[in-house]
Amino acid sequence: MKVPITRRIRLDLMLRLRKTARETTEDVWSELSQDDAVSKDVKARLRKSLKRRQEPRCCYCKRWLLNHASAAPIEHVLPRAIYPRFSLRARNLAIVCVDCNSVKKAADWGKYPKPHKRYPSPETMLFFHPRYHKYDEHIRFLRLETNRQELVTYHGLTPQGRHLCNELLSGVVAKRSLWRSYPKLKVWLRTLDELDAQPETNPRPELEAFRNALDGVLGERLKDGGKAQAWWALPEEK
Repeated sequence: MKVPITRRIRLDLMLRLRKTARETTEDVWSELSQDDAVSKDVKARLRKSLKRRQEPRCCYCKRWLLNHASAAPIEHVLPRAIYPRFSLRARNLAIVCVDCNSVKKAADWGKYPKPHKRYPSPETMLFFHPRYHKYDEHIRFLRLETNRQELVTYHGLTPQGRHLCNELLSGVVAKRSLWRSYPKLKVWLRTLDELDAQPETNPRPELEAFRNALDGVLGERLKDGGKAQAWWALPEEK
């Protein structure tokens, strides 16, 4: 018989993890990612809450977020590997698309010196922070799609917006462009997008491993070709 996961049980888990994060340098997010019913429930509720807050769109590129959990990973704005104390801080969490997640990875945009006891104030942020900055004040974007073509442009209006374009959005656009430049990759990209658009299903570790392998290859290819500009248009499909 399944024991119901009550609000008290979820709260106890979060309070315990937050206490551990305050008192140690342990990355408590890894415990929240355990394969047990309570952790899964808490993480699913957290993702749902963040998505609802974001319309739901990716906090960086503003693409619509899809249904499957693996297509809407939870982003740690200040990476948890470097700032473990903030791994459960609400202001440090957002939802991204898989492309932004694979390009940003664990990039430390803040580069704040240790000790990381208090969360940095907005005045110190020379990068775009989705929980502090209003997107429209920092970035303008245009996305046009037809049956056979996709055009994406981003323009930074402020130092923070230009940082986001240079450090992330240019790579995201270049990655999508590279995907579509190769016929076989283009077919796989379409298949992955269709799978991501399906309703929530069970985890698909083999699919995620395949996606991660492709992202790694594309990342190396982008390094070889140099950084693309954030206003590149994706080539027309044949």
